[in-house]
Amino acid sequence: MAENSHDNSFLKKNIFILTLYKKTILFFFNIIFILYEFIFNKEFFLKHRFIKRFRFTRVIFFTLKILLRYISLFFIRHFVPNFVYSKILKSVNLATSKKIRNYFFRLQGTYIKVGQFLSVIGNIFAPEITKYLKDLQDKVPPRPFQEILPTFLHEWGASPFEILEDFNFVPIASASLGQVYTANYKGEKVAVKVLYPEIKQIIEKDLNILKSVLGLIEFFFPGLDYGILYNEFADMILKEIDFNYEKTNIKRLRQLFSEEPDVIIPKYIDELSIGNILVTQFIEGCKIDEIDKMKEYRLDSKEIAKNLLDVYFKMIFKHGFFHSDPHPGNLIVTPEGKLGIIDFGSADTISNDNITLIRKVLRAFLFKDLSMLVQHIEEIGFLKPSADKEEIEKIAYFFLQRMSAFEVKDYQRMTLNEIYKIYNLKIIGVKFQQLLKHLQIPRNYLFLGRTITILVGVVSKLDPEINILNLMIPHLRKFLLGKTEGLKSMLKEDLKKNIHYISQLPENVHKTMETINSGKIRVNLKEMKQEIRKIYVLGHQFIYTLLLIMLGSFSLIFHLNDKQGFSQIFAGGSFFFGFILLVSFIRNRKT
Repeated sequence: MAENSHDNSFLKKNIFILTLYKKTILFFFNIIFILYEFIFNKEFFLKHRFIKRFRFTRVIFFTLKILLRYISLFFIRHFVPNFVYSKILKSVNLATSKKIRNYFFRLQGTYIKVGQFLSVIGNIFAPEITKYLKDLQDKVPPRPFQEILPTFLHEWGASPFEILEDFNFVPIASASLGQVYTANYKGEKVAVKVLYPEIKQIIEKDLNILKSVLGLIEFFFPGLDYGILYNEFADMILKEIDFNYEKTNIKRLRQLFSEEPDVIIPKYIDELSIGNILVTQFIEGCKIDEIDKMKEYRLDSKEIAKNLLDVYFKMIFKHGFFHSDPHPGNLIVTPEGKLGIIDFGSADTISNDNITLIRKVLRAFLFKDLSMLVQHIEEIGFLKPSADKEEIEKIAYFFLQRMSAFEVKDYQRMTLNEIYKIYNLKIIGVKFQQLLKHLQIPRNYLFLGRTITILVGVVSKLDPEINILNLMIPHLRKFLLGKTEGLKSMLKEDLKKNIHYISQLPENVHKTMETINSGKIRVNLKEMKQEIRKIYVLGHQFIYTLLLIMLGSFSLIFHLNDKQGFSQIFAGGSFFFGFILLVSFIRNRKT
């Protein structure tokens, strides 16, 4: 008891000192930022109301408070027992989550989009961190209809009550950038999506502030290319407020999934979708994370998870065009079990060049060819020019081994400490900071990575036992082979590689013999006779194998081009060397 009392007293003393230290630092930072705005942005400082006046200062100040809170925890950890530190950390995480949620609700716009993303990929954080951030998905406070009405009057020249039937001025959804209402139009129920007034000006300002926030975070946590992250996020949010862009995406996805009866892509009403208003078909159902509601529909959440993955695998691997914001608020399950997808402001295309590179990476990954894997990763742009290839190969091998034991059911319960144990690079003598020095995030792959991360988070809640790889394999097989042209290009690539190996073989043998003759390598023939025999046999078998593959590849290429005569000739040659190889195996099985 006495020892616990001493620990508590010591803990309170240190917390008091650190809190005083933190508040002093924050006070001076606040004074500095206020002076900065007054000196360099005096007109803005004097013109706007108090809450808007200090928007930049308040966001930076809030970020500093969060950063210093965790820096303080870092120091506390060295002075208290682990069980005490765990309780403090849990309490701080909960308080931080609540603070961020409330702050993002006040700021709205860009910050709610950031919070939504963090809440969906939050499985890798402690549960306390995302407890309150989840409210940002569907609990954004609605704005009064009086604030939205001017947008209708400006775009339509009339009130929605004059144009639509049964228009409900109470929104069914309040999002970060606008609100959604329901009504009837020509006998069909529709969803009316309206952007908030002056949202484009607000986003412009928010993005400037976010850029400063990322600069501040980079100061404390260097390594990542925050510039690319900022550019991609800015591009994403600007597209989301462009309803013409969204209409184009809807039209394209409706064409791609026109023959998929279990997928609903809502059509838009062209004559009403003008400017900052988008009117689409309304989808009846529940959000994909409302599992209790699905049970009322007598639906199996596991089947819904399979359907969701099937749809997204088709988008990514078959069509090369995908909806890149699959958080639960954008995925609707109908009472019949169909999957409805809404909000197409965020979508992305995978170019043909990128498809080819992804195929190469996946092939190298499946065959565990580390050198080719690193080479193709470099071609994609994930490696910086200064990256150490040998170290990257070592890291790639490490991750391949660890990922082979990964199960999706563990994803939902995984904590930072468990992830650290799984991907602890110190085991192979590499620090995480070293890894960051080698890597960068190509712009073309940021949305794809984000989409997959969100998707896995959603699916793991529907069915923690689901085997994503098994469901992916049929799509992956088609993707790797591609169309006939893709298959032929792969075979030609393999053929070139094999020819290169064969052409290099005599030169390599000659160099080896020269080295032996020069005396740099001394060979004891009596002791190495058996070993030389093995090398001799293996060399012949290697040549037979290369010839078999090369002739077989030629045969398949001619077959695909409907030149059966040449195809049969090369097939015969391939069979001949296959027979010789088999004989060699039988004759030398004891060698």
